[in-house]
Amino acid sequence: MATLKYLAIAIGGLVGAYFNIYSSIIVVVFVSIMFDIVTGVIASIITAEGINSKRAFKGVLKKCVLFLALAFGTFLDYMIPFASSQLGFEMSAKLLFSSAIGFYIAFTECVSVCENIFKCYPGAFPKWLTKILTDGKKYLDDLGDENND
Repeated sequence: MATLKYLAIAIGGLVGAYFNIYSSIIVVVFVSIMFDIVTGVIASIITAEGINSKRAFKGVLKKCVLFLALAFGTFLDYMIPFASSQLGFEMSAKLLFSSAIGFYIAFTECVSVCENIFKCYPGAFPKWLTKILTDGKKYLDDLGDENND
């Protein structure tokens, strides 16, 4: 029983440390995902598409994958400096894979929120705002494609 108690304390400490360090990233990603879910549900009701359980389940799985991507970015933040130190060289710069992944997730979710709001009420905000976000997402996606050529 004591071993289980110490294991729970260790896991709780690790989880607490993780959320303390990465709390801003997690909050931004979580809030942007929640906005996307809520606006998506409202848009499906307003446009009379209705809520489809199969599509909703796929959407929930997609959101879970986004959080897994964020967790993997955090893993990379710790693993790469650790691995480099084991190979005999120290990395002076802190890697921010989780920040880059979190920013990209939040950015793409914001584009989706704008699209959902536009479906509900096209005059909700200026067209240029949606265009800037859509063009920004396209630019980020194309930037990755240019690096692969």
